[in-house]
Amino acid sequence: MDRRRFLGLVFIALSSVVFAQERSGQPNFKGSELYSWPTDQGWRYSLLPGTNRNKNWAEVQKAGVSFESLTARLKLLAVGEMISWTHHAQNAPPQTLRLSPHWKEIEELCVGLGIQIFIEGRPSR
Repeated sequence: MDRRRFLGLVFIALSSVVFAQERSGQPNFKGSELYSWPTDQGWRYSLLPGTNRNKNWAEVQKAGVSFESLTARLKLLAVGEMISWTHHAQNAPPQTLRLSPHWKEIEELCVGLGIQIFIEGRPSR
């Protein structure tokens, strides 16, 4: 395969990935729930669909991602999405779920994206 054809195929493949990463057109019916906790490798975040039930610690942990991955996921949410940043999950060890030191950056990103974010225990600026 010649170089031009190869580069053309790479461009098409990368373009399809970029286009697949567009923002959602509709907010989640019951919003989203954000959780954060410290680990030895840094802070972890879970962004889960809102429901009428309390999440358990195992499902929150399983969905855990890095700060960079969280910000990428936030950028895909629809304008008007509502996020509740909470610090409660069934069976979570006491004081495990808490507000990360990146809360201001996350809040500012959400505001810039047109996402409403409600932060439990939000410090005053």
